[in-house]
Amino acid sequence: MLRRSCGSICHGFGQYRLGMCYKNGHGVQQSFTQAFLNFQNSAQGGNPFGQYRLGLCYEKGEGVEMNLEEAAAWFHRSAIQENSDAQVRLGFCYQRGQGVAQSYESAVEWYRSAAEQEHSWAQHQLGYCYEKGRGVQQSRTEALNWYGKSAAKGNAAGKEALERLIQV
Repeated sequence: MLRRSCGSICHGFGQYRLGMCYKNGHGVQQSFTQAFLNFQNSAQGGNPFGQYRLGLCYEKGEGVEMNLEEAAAWFHRSAIQENSDAQVRLGFCYQRGQGVAQSYESAVEWYRSAAEQEHSWAQHQLGYCYEKGRGVQQSRTEALNWYGKSAAKGNAAGKEALERLIQV
């Protein structure tokens, strides 16, 4: 039983890695179509990295026709497995109403989940939401806090926002 479930997980990760090889042309001729097919196999097996990458394929139209609803759905599948990159991407979807109904409150929820995992871009986005009062009560203190965390991780946008807000 353990061997079978490990095999499924390992297979899904292998499909994801092979998809990355095709996407970037590492050791194989670059092919977005082959990358998409490998990400799809990985994603359907439950691999959160494959799900995230499949979402990006749909979002960018790489190897498949662009479909923002499918992109958001795959980002969601990955995000609920604690993939912070997918959580940020899903936050963007909600912030912009891209493939989902626009909701600043939902964007904040996903940004916060990723920010609490130390994702610097999520910390920046959460700072932005607090600065502008998007989905949360506007708070200069919270904006400074999240921009500061982002800047401390080396995020240039976080540093720029922090410096700008301090000067005000």
